[in-house]
Amino acid sequence: LDLTHIDKNVRPQDDLFRFMNGKWLTESKIPDDRASDGAFYWLYEQAEKQVKQIILDQAQLKAAVGSNAQKIGDLYNSFMDEAGIEKLGLSPIADDLAKAAGIKTVDDFLKTLGEFEARGLSGLFYSFVSTDNKDSTKNIVYLGQSGISLPDEAYYREGEYQGIRDAFTAHIQKMFELANLENPTLAAQQVLEIESLIAACHWDQVKDRDAELTYNKKSFAQLTQLAPEFDWQIWISSSKTPMQVLEQV
Repeated sequence: LDLTHIDKNVRPQDDLFRFMNGKWLTESKIPDDRASDGAFYWLYEQAEKQVKQIILDQAQLKAAVGSNAQKIGDLYNSFMDEAGIEKLGLSPIADDLAKAAGIKTVDDFLKTLGEFEARGLSGLFYSFVSTDNKDSTKNIVYLGQSGISLPDEAYYREGEYQGIRDAFTAHIQKMFELANLENPTLAAQQVLEIESLIAACHWDQVKDRDAELTYNKKSFAQLTQLAPEFDWQIWISSSKTPMQVLEQV
């Protein structure tokens, strides 16, 4: 127990929380670089430092080829190799850029989308397998709203977030410039417009946390009826999702 935050002006039998934490509540300030602070953030910060030290230790070892230690060390060293990164330029993502540029049809888009998602990139929705919220004897597939870069749908429509939208568009433009893509300014604006259209179909945070509203179990046949323009077979094949997994969503 950390006893340094005790407020002895408060009797514990009157307000145990204020007695134990009163001094911290009165004197502590949230640092300007984050939105919250407290014991759990301190634990997180210490854990991050410990993980960093573990990685540094592995990066300095001459570990056995193929071992986890060797893989961790190589990954870290490659990430920190700024000169090597600058020398490689766009070459590590050249194939991905070419695939994206080669999209001509909706089917091309779905195929590419699935291929990227199979490698961990986000798509129009997210999916995972977990216990059925209303039948603990079964595991089912869950699909959820995704496809946007900003935290939630409000960031695309409310006036208070205009500055964030402007900064987001500038960031996308810079990424397109670095990727040597044509018309980066126009393309960045198109990204914002597309994501705004997707966000307009999203539920707000309150609805998205509602256990009843978000429980809409469907068969695969019903899913295809809900999204007839989305060719699920193309996406299933390109994302390497086992068909039996989507028998019930």
